[in-house]
Amino acid sequence: MFKKLLKGMVALGVLLMLNNPAQAFYTDMNESHWAYQSIKFLTEIGVVVGYPDGTYKPDIPVTRAEFASMAIKALGQEDATVTQDIHFSDIEPSFWAYNIIKKAVYFDLIPDADGQRFRPYESVTRAEAISIAVNALTTSQISEQRAKDIISKSHEKIDFKKNKNKKLFVFVGRLDDSSKKLKRAINLVKEISSIELLIVGDGPDRKMYEEFTKKCKVENRVTFVGSKENPYPYMNEADYVILTSDYEGFPVTYLEAITLNKNIITTIETSDESIDMKDIAYIIPKEEKEMVKSVKEILKENSKKKSINIDKIQKNKIKIFEELFDN
Repeated sequence: MFKKLLKGMVALGVLLMLNNPAQAFYTDMNESHWAYQSIKFLTEIGVVVGYPDGTYKPDIPVTRAEFASMAIKALGQEDATVTQDIHFSDIEPSFWAYNIIKKAVYFDLIPDADGQRFRPYESVTRAEAISIAVNALTTSQISEQRAKDIISKSHEKIDFKKNKNKKLFVFVGRLDDSSKKLKRAINLVKEISSIELLIVGDGPDRKMYEEFTKKCKVENRVTFVGSKENPYPYMNEADYVILTSDYEGFPVTYLEAITLNKNIITTIETSDESIDMKDIAYIIPKEEKEMVKSVKEILKENSKKKSINIDKIQKNKIKIFEELFDN
């Protein structure tokens, strides 16, 4: 993951110097151009696209909104689920890059100026590009300051009372059955009487999940609280944070759960060079009967997975990054 990250950052540096997104092969560029191979590579992996007329237009500046999109794609975070909203006076939820900017701000990739404006149409400066490169070092983890913010926010009061006689599973994310497959978690509640499920999030399939909950007759043990700007107090109540997706990149929810020292139960076995999910999460099957059996065994075991030292990982990565610059 870190090697991919460094390649992405080098690629983004090239993009900034060229000042524009691209598409191979371009009518206004040829193989003699010094950055031709980099542009070709980025186009092939889907980080950049060109203009409808087949040109690259290297003299047109890249805006902050466009660069946010490139950064998120280069770092493989397109599918990251970020529940916290953003409140900039100069962009609306209907803006084409709104969700991308939300992710870029969450990962501290692009400086947000005075905190009130994002300035989506302004050009990205070289200073901002360097800032993005440094901040992106912790994208595969959570920065130290972000971790402190999460822990601080997790202590805010909420209108939810945990049943001390049950194990609480918490899901945080978009309610979209095409990827999240939350029926699996609801079915666990149906099959295992000792657990409850708290669902934090909203989406196109919320009503369907609510109806499925009624069909399973577990409305008293499954709670929908909707989307929350601050989901951390709910996660802090969890005995287990659960993800039952078919597929996903390295989810933001993993990092947040790790920060809050929560057990993770997941169907997604995804890791990076610094974090092996087998060490810190319970990986369960996707097939429902096997899933139920596996979760029952986890509850019976009642042990805690080992934690990781995020700060140590960050310092090691920064050292590598500094050595690369020195060389």
